[in-house]
Amino acid sequence: MDTISQKRPKWSWLPIAKGALTRWPKLSNASIRHITFGENATWKVKLSDSAFALRVYRPGRWSDEQILVEHELMQTIGPTLGVLPAVKGIDGHTLQLVPETKLRAALFPWAPGRLYCKKPNRQKVRRLGQYIGTLHERLSAHSFRQQERTWDRQTLLFGPLQAAKERWKTELPNSAFPRELDEWARDCEIKWQKETPPTNLLHADLHLGNLKWSRSGICCIDFDDCGNAPLAYDLAVSAMSSGGMRDPNILTELLYGYNSVASTSIDESIVRFFMIIRKFWSMGWVSERPELFDKGELATVLSQSARTIEKMVEQNWL
Repeated sequence: MDTISQKRPKWSWLPIAKGALTRWPKLSNASIRHITFGENATWKVKLSDSAFALRVYRPGRWSDEQILVEHELMQTIGPTLGVLPAVKGIDGHTLQLVPETKLRAALFPWAPGRLYCKKPNRQKVRRLGQYIGTLHERLSAHSFRQQERTWDRQTLLFGPLQAAKERWKTELPNSAFPRELDEWARDCEIKWQKETPPTNLLHADLHLGNLKWSRSGICCIDFDDCGNAPLAYDLAVSAMSSGGMRDPNILTELLYGYNSVASTSIDESIVRFFMIIRKFWSMGWVSERPELFDKGELATVLSQSARTIEKMVEQNWL
């Protein structure tokens, strides 16, 4: 996603985080530092000998049941992939109600390693591909008991497109919404139906900000988007985040690593296609978050995203 300034919503304020921590009494004297906010607000909570990530969930996004499925999934796959499961609170549950609010919070052990803040080299991209392949193999064996979270053509393409169209009218009132975007979306639907890409339980948000790198390996964090989606979507998100738009070798190395361990082989062309889908999704994501973005900057992002999709189509990615 293009980098723009974000306004900090009330549900990520310090008093909310401190209130949430009362549900884990042993952390009452811990230091707390704000890390980020987007879908959720994240804080680093630190004791002298340990650290944790406190998450305050964005209100109205997922139900309690959906969040608990995320926690169950992390518990199940954790031992083989370095994923750290949620910590139980004062009442023995992992999902906690922040006192005097309707907000939900969860606590996770701080994942070792560091976020990769620049484009990784080929070796690391290949290593990432292997990790995603291993992740998919492990997730394929998991019985996902919640069917509501499915990333399909409506949730990844047409819903975001409609949100972008509505926001375009208010942010860019003197510029018509590009009719080509509607045409390309229909072309995407036709290709998606024709290709019938293999679908599985995925992380569904594997950008570099959700991957921790260390000498011992890679581990992914933030499973709250996990759901059923085409396998190529996880790869597309990582490729976009790693610089795959500008450097074709990124995608080549990512898939080399992935196909060396995964039982289902994925082709470059279908990953490029889902990189287009991801760009449609990102347009919708910023459009649906008026509490985060300033109008002028949002207008710039919408127009830039439209040009990026146009460039992808011109390069025959669709």
